[in-house]
Amino acid sequence: MSQLAASLGVDGVFLYTPTALIFSITDQHGESTYLRRVDSGGVEVDKLIRFDETLEELEAGTLSVQAAAKQLDEIAAAPPPFSTPVTILACAISCGAVAVFFRGSWMEVAAAAALGLVVAMLELLPNRLNWEPGFLEPVAGLVAAAGALAVAHFVVPIDHRLVTLASLIVMVPGLKITVAV
Repeated sequence: MSQLAASLGVDGVFLYTPTALIFSITDQHGESTYLRRVDSGGVEVDKLIRFDETLEELEAGTLSVQAAAKQLDEIAAAPPPFSTPVTILACAISCGAVAVFFRGSWMEVAAAAALGLVVAMLELLPNRLNWEPGFLEPVAGLVAAAGALAVAHFVVPIDHRLVTLASLIVMVPGLKITVAV
């Protein structure tokens, strides 16, 4: 953002946290400082890459500010690149793979994949049920932990902590994993 500000002929200082954006812009009219409350929201890597490419074009001068703003709006409004079932399946496979990295047994891998599938499906609920922001993460953490404990107690002895962590890996990056744990 500092590089982009410099390319636009202003001095910019930026501080971003998961809940706030503070920035100060200095131009020929003086300095202005702003504080904006932000919702970190979900991370859509494909959109982040496209945003970055657009900002690089703006910085290089091959795109006007107005054209860049229009392109950023289009990227933000674009649908996800994969269907919901494919995304849910990928999440389950990822959770199982993380259990493998944690040296889990085949039962722990299977439990992590199954609970990862449930956690991925839970991520659909906030929009459909109008949940308050921040409600998904504790619910997902509770479901993953309770599911892992239930498997460990009623099905087969497993390391419930490994399974819980692996099944929540789809909530990374950001604060989601911290809140969920």
